[in-house]
Amino acid sequence: MTLESPSHAKLLKACWVTDILASYNHMDYLGFNFVPTSKRYIDSEKAQLILQDMHSKYASVIPVALFQNHTFWDIQKITQLTGITTIQLHGDETPDFVRELVATWHTCVKALPYTQRHNRELYKDCVSLFIFDAPIAWLWLWYDYNILNDVPVECRFLVAWGVTIDNAKNICETVPHAVGIDVASWVAKDRNIDPYKVEELYKMIR
Repeated sequence: MTLESPSHAKLLKACWVTDILASYNHMDYLGFNFVPTSKRYIDSEKAQLILQDMHSKYASVIPVALFQNHTFWDIQKITQLTGITTIQLHGDETPDFVRELVATWHTCVKALPYTQRHNRELYKDCVSLFIFDAPIAWLWLWYDYNILNDVPVECRFLVAWGVTIDNAKNICETVPHAVGIDVASWVAKDRNIDPYKVEELYKMIR
């Protein structure tokens, strides 16, 4: 399976869902964070409730399960419970580990610090989409998105970190071959995704 971008627009992936949303409109992908140490963590039981609601309201949104240095069996257990088949890896997962996951029917998204973007070559045969993020997750700094223009056009990736309504359009113009953006903190309100902020962001990149 390949994560395709609509021909007319950039992809919009949103993370930080912790409860049922009033609307799931305008999101191509919705991230469910299964990393226990994350403030965005959600357990599989709550995720199932949200997924049922999401599919009943807006079936075209693709759920993405976020993991970081989980075991193969932990990933299998959570994805089987939730029915999520697209996984996003944020840890030190090796290419061989990713290949093993992909062989069991998972579609893989790999997050890499932008400083390690050249490591994408190690995963190119098993990763459908990359996310280039900041190297230090707790440090609120913007980086020069222009450096991502050295990534070949055939590499499919999302731009993450520091994305807001104020700079989303500029990011898409600065890195035109990026297939979209990945946003979390800016679309959050009361520890959940704010559909109204998602709509604002959507209007900036579509």
